[in-house]
Amino acid sequence: SLYQCSVRIGSPAAATYKATLLYIPDAWMQETISSLYSPTNDNVIYGQHDYALLVITGRTNDGSGPMPAAFPYMPPTISTEPAAQAPVYLIGYAASFLGGVIAQKSLYQLASPAFVHQVKSIGTSTLHDTLSFVGNIAGQHGSSGGAVVTDGGNLSGLITFFDSDFGYATSERVVNAITTSYISRDLKQLTGSDLSQFLSKVDLIGAAKDFMETKGAEYHREYTNLWREKQGFTPPGVY
Repeated sequence: SLYQCSVRIGSPAAATYKATLLYIPDAWMQETISSLYSPTNDNVIYGQHDYALLVITGRTNDGSGPMPAAFPYMPPTISTEPAAQAPVYLIGYAASFLGGVIAQKSLYQLASPAFVHQVKSIGTSTLHDTLSFVGNIAGQHGSSGGAVVTDGGNLSGLITFFDSDFGYATSERVVNAITTSYISRDLKQLTGSDLSQFLSKVDLIGAAKDFMETKGAEYHREYTNLWREKQGFTPPGVY
């Protein structure tokens, strides 16, 4: 379906788990749907509300054995951020210069040391919301959603967007990550729960089901209606 995800892990990346949407900010979805057919949108504030939470619901191959009792993870930092010039690692699956077959079959994880170039704010905020990195090999499409990891092994950000005037070579690009502390603050403002509180819910799969039955259905309907309007006809099976 529109919101079912395949979680690939390892190097090369292999589809291992199924996941579904637990939460995505409504403001981001509404802005994204409304701008789908707009050539440019000068009002976009990059990084704002640009994250989603997923919950693993099972294995991609249901017959491949039971789910693990626990998953390895990196604890997020929700009150502090790396400062400018702080050493970190950028980790993800960069794929800008790969063909489609290689990206599907032989996509290897990239881990690159980096120094924070700048710490910046989003919109009218005065807090440390984004981290920017200049000329790093991780500055490629495919890295989005990848991790910014501190020397202590904490998750401090998620790679999210390029500066608008990024170049062709990675040495010319500025890639930005939103901080996990920003995600926690934004989540608190939108839902009343910060990241730790939100993820401490007893039944995350049940919470994801509730979200999908309400907001998921709404987003699907809005996207479909816009697509029908732009195409000028009703696709088969959609009413």
